Amino acid sequence: MKRKLLLAAILVFTGIQLFAKEGVYLEFKITSTRMNGTSKTYEADGNTRTELLLNNASGGGPIGTTTLILADNPYNAYSLNEKDRTYTVKEKGKDGEHPDDYDVEVLGKETIGSYKCIHVIVTFNKFKRTTEMWLSKDVKGYETFMGANISQLGSGSGFYEKLKAKGAEGCMVRMLTKDPKGSDGMQMDLVKAEKKNIDASLFSLAGYTKSSMPAIMTSEQMRAMTPEQRQEYLNKMREKYKR
Repeated sequence: MKRKLLLAAILVFTGIQLFAKEGVYLEFKITSTRMNGTSKTYEADGNTRTELLLNNASGGGPIGTTTLILADNPYNAYSLNEKDRTYTVKEKGKDGEHPDDYDVEVLGKETIGSYKCIHVIVTFNKFKRTTEMWLSKDVKGYETFMGANISQLGSGSGFYEKLKAKGAEGCMVRMLTKDPKGSDGMQMDLVKAEKKNIDASLFSLAGYTKSSMPAIMTSEQMRAMTPEQRQEYLNKMREKYKR
């Protein structure tokens, strides 16, 4: 609530009119042996905002990141630092990812909670690793969210093209990843999905200045790390992004 009030004040001060658009809100629970947290995604008019909050099992306080992908330039990802009101930009590139970057094996149909899902194993050929996913079209706002061509994994359109070719397109209800050495894993579960009016201020860079600091690593880059590398990275990020 405090964050929304602050954003609203900044926009009014700069003379930008506030408005809300019908969109989709998705919330995921994240659990692993080393950390837990939440991921909240807001999507409206092709704009997407993802707020990630992680707590390390070893303590030290939570760390949070916020990423925007905006409809007027969908090839850039803006990482916000709420602490010092700055942002960094990561260019995704117009070519995106190709379907051949992935292999998809359909394991069958399963029910997760109230969602009828397609259970698949996805092989990310660039990183030589696999991820299990449970995908469903029953999720509220599925078509709206997929229209933004963005996912919690940060994957491009090639990822969805591959799923569609296998008859497995849908919104992620559960994802399970394992460290290649088998020493660590992470699970994401969808806990809330709803259509709602979303304040346009959530997709604004007003009040932020561009930082020269490197952009935050993507979830794919983090999962490609060893547990030791991931811990070192999280320790550094905690100091900068601790809440």
